Amino acid sequence: MTRDEFVELKSWFLDYTDGFSRNDPKNRRIFELKTAHTGRVCENIIDIGASIALSDSERILAETSALLHDIGRFKQYAEYGTFNDRNSANHATLGLEVLTEHDVLKRCSDDERHLITGAIACHNAACIPPHVSGRGLVLSQLLRDADKLDIWKVFVENYVESPDGPDRTITLGLPDDDSCSENVLDSLSQSRLVNIEDIRTFNDFKLFQISWVFDLNFPATFKLLRDRGHLKRLSDTLPSNADIFRAVDCAWRFVDQSICR
Repeated sequence: MTRDEFVELKSWFLDYTDGFSRNDPKNRRIFELKTAHTGRVCENIIDIGASIALSDSERILAETSALLHDIGRFKQYAEYGTFNDRNSANHATLGLEVLTEHDVLKRCSDDERHLITGAIACHNAACIPPHVSGRGLVLSQLLRDADKLDIWKVFVENYVESPDGPDRTITLGLPDDDSCSENVLDSLSQSRLVNIEDIRTFNDFKLFQISWVFDLNFPATFKLLRDRGHLKRLSDTLPSNADIFRAVDCAWRFVDQSICR
């Protein structure tokens, strides 16, 4: 894929996503939120990719994966009224269906198409499947890191800056009290990703997001996370108690160590 072809693809993306806002003006803000998220993920993947000296063709592949990674979110919300995959459908799978339906990757070679769809398919998985290797692994790692960086930004701003409190569309309608589940705290204390099945409360959901640090892949991502302050702002929204402090401290130490590796 050439740079000019990527620009054409971006134009298609903007027209496709804007159609949801035109057809459903009541939910325009929600669709625009996802479009803006995509733009920032594209910027993040460029920033992270610069740290590992991608070639021009690899950079275009990375930007294309970032541009299209959440294309299924628009269809998901239009059909189900939620971004919760467990209560609707896997948005990555929906996205691949959209790409096929509109023949979006027609200008790509078979190899490029395989790499892009592979990265999209596992961008929201608990982990990258073990069979993914080589260029596909690097592309998937870049996309997952770039995506997480912006999801942290979106959630933190929603938790901290919204005058009406957290948007239940984003927080999945979880109970908002001072409790945290033991399994969630244990996972963080053992430097492991929190299992989404263990999430019971809003605080569990925040700790789940903090545990994403254990799934980051590049020193540049850790540095961007620290410099942007997302982890601190997210931690500051949690209740102040010793168990939470110990769990979150494991994540902080992991970030500091990973920047220097």
